Amino acid sequence: KPIGNAGGQGAAQWLATHREDWLNTGLTRLTHLGDPPALAIWVVVVCAVAAWRARSWLPVILGAVGGAGIAVILVTAKTLVGRQRPDRPFALVDSHGFFF
Repeated sequence: KPIGNAGGQGAAQWLATHREDWLNTGLTRLTHLGDPPALAIWVVVVCAVAAWRARSWLPVILGAVGGAGIAVILVTAKTLVGRQRPDRPFALVDSHGFFF
């Protein structure tokens, strides 16, 4: 049975039927490190350490401006592209909003 086709639906179907629960759990947890609250914590910690070492507020300012800028770019790009999230069985979790 072929794995793929021009639209990639065959490969996605094959992958969806050959999942491992332990790997899904681990990778889902790893993915949460990229959630907005987790990223905000990372930015605060890294900027605080950089500001302390540099004895300057510049890392904090750059982190705040950069974080806000990335958030605006992501929301804008996802809205412009408008790609819907996949349905089950291809998606492991139910989620809302657009994605790339």
